[in-house]
Amino acid sequence: VGFAGNDFVETPAIDQLAKDGVVFTQAYADAPNCAPSRAAILSGQYAPRTGVYTVATGDMGDVTKRKLLTPKNKMFLPEQVYTIAELLRDHGYATASIGKWNLGHGAVRGPEGQGFDLNIAGHRGGVGQSHFAPYSTQLPNVQNAPAGEYLTDRLNAETLRFIEQHKTQPFFVYLSHYAPHFPIQAPAEAKKKYEEKREAFCGKKSKLTFCEMSDYYPEYAAMIERIDRGLAQLRAQLTKDGLDKNTTIVLMSDNGGYPFVRDPNAQRGQKSQLYEGGIHVPMVWLVPGNQAAAETDVPVSGVDIYPTFAALAGIDIKKLLLDGTDLSPLIFSPSRAFPQRDLFWYLPGYTTDSTEEQEGEQGNLQLKPQEGFTQTPAVAMRRGNWKLIWYYDGAPTELYNVRVDPLEKYNQFLVEKKRGAEMLQALKQWLVASGGVVELPKNPAYQP
Repeated sequence: VGFAGNDFVETPAIDQLAKDGVVFTQAYADAPNCAPSRAAILSGQYAPRTGVYTVATGDMGDVTKRKLLTPKNKMFLPEQVYTIAELLRDHGYATASIGKWNLGHGAVRGPEGQGFDLNIAGHRGGVGQSHFAPYSTQLPNVQNAPAGEYLTDRLNAETLRFIEQHKTQPFFVYLSHYAPHFPIQAPAEAKKKYEEKREAFCGKKSKLTFCEMSDYYPEYAAMIERIDRGLAQLRAQLTKDGLDKNTTIVLMSDNGGYPFVRDPNAQRGQKSQLYEGGIHVPMVWLVPGNQAAAETDVPVSGVDIYPTFAALAGIDIKKLLLDGTDLSPLIFSPSRAFPQRDLFWYLPGYTTDSTEEQEGEQGNLQLKPQEGFTQTPAVAMRRGNWKLIWYYDGAPTELYNVRVDPLEKYNQFLVEKKRGAEMLQALKQWLVASGGVVELPKNPAYQP
């Protein structure tokens, strides 16, 4: 996006949101992949409490290559979790989940069972084979689409429709686009625009970062632009209906990207890894009365959305068990001192997201299966400028000052011994307190 330094993808609405709102430059997803990150946002709790720590299962990949046995991953939010949607619905808000859900389906585990009055296109999985209609039959309430309709446009339109229908009462919309997830597909005219733009910028050879990226990057850029267009439509409707002075908008991503869509010289790692490239994400808050065009470098994460929304709505949540912190003091005064606290990431499983590309049946980008692991079982922690990654299998513990070393090149664990020991102790204490697994049993099928 433009406000984060990308000068190729055109995101005027997102950039304007950043100018009007508060940018959190040290914001994190609570997991490096989608389902657990979404579970954290909706519950306000870290993964050990919900049991949702990865996508699908933690025992991905070749069983003979996994040193450890992994705990069972829940692929849905437990019924006892009191979601942010349930909280707001119980206080008079109309609620809608529009787009990707990824946390189960049906009357109990789908959005309908987790506090949402309306579910548009949300189910336990992804978008399927195409972002164009006819859509996967698993996507509810969008099956009446005309052939060729683009799903991002449909989700934007459904959001506007819901707001129009509920503009006289409080509302909460969880708009979660399937784009720019695989398959990489965008409307032809938007794709052509970025292909021509890349040719004009790059020619056949260039040192510009985006010119070195995949041939599919223009189509990926077009997908993001379509999301941006929806944000512009949303803000225009809020203004038209006189709701812009009484509506909060939060923009963030649920995890980092794949290497082909990001600058490898900015951060280390990718989606499904606990390095910065897998979890460090954009975040913008636009709240009536916030200090405009402001930034804060206080580390925050997705679990903070729940308590912040509750505070802005004037709802007492003292009796709820939440891991997040109310960010409203920072939103209204970004330069103020804010109590330091530790952030945590829990991933006691194996992930296998590939970094290699291949062309799908419809000419769109897919990924080749990966033989090795993207991430082995680990837990991470951030305290101030320092980030610790501890591995269950005994691999060397890593400690980085991510402010001065965002590429996480220089492991300081054996240099900053006191700091490393204190953080590791705190990490293991957190695991015990939150119900996480401290040790994993050996895998009898492992073959070195």
